Amino acid sequence: MHLRTYPLKAFFRTGCFAFALCFLVNAIIPWLKSEHTDVREALLTASLLAVLAGCFAAACLTPRAVYWDDQSLKIRFLVGGEKRYSWSNLIAWFPQGNAALLLRFEDAPNILQLGYSGLDDADFKILDQFLRESFSSRKADYDLASVPMFLKPKNRD
Repeated sequence: MHLRTYPLKAFFRTGCFAFALCFLVNAIIPWLKSEHTDVREALLTASLLAVLAGCFAAACLTPRAVYWDDQSLKIRFLVGGEKRYSWSNLIAWFPQGNAALLLRFEDAPNILQLGYSGLDDADFKILDQFLRESFSSRKADYDLASVPMFLKPKNRD
């Protein structure tokens, strides 16, 4: 199977969220408190943060390609190149709300994070269903990012 990725979608989703949050903090909240706000400065700051956050999401969190079958998962990132992982080496996986899917493999140096913002929703649901059906016993009950890498979850198979 192939998971379609959209880096531009990730850029705009993340950038719009960052812009709105920054503008809220720098302009709207002070205005509600009857404080003086410089709207141009708040717009400039929010725009800069939106571009930086969008670039980070598109370049670092969104893979260029994701392929999987019953044997392995292959991910190609803009930064870090192409990696192949065997499903037999999957230690745990965790859907992190509406933000990302975390995958932890024995042979991976760190936890793989696939950001939802740049992935096709229908294709992602197929991958999520595959993980739920094939590896339900390896679904983590906690956020993998909160556990140090040297601590390995118990394999429940």
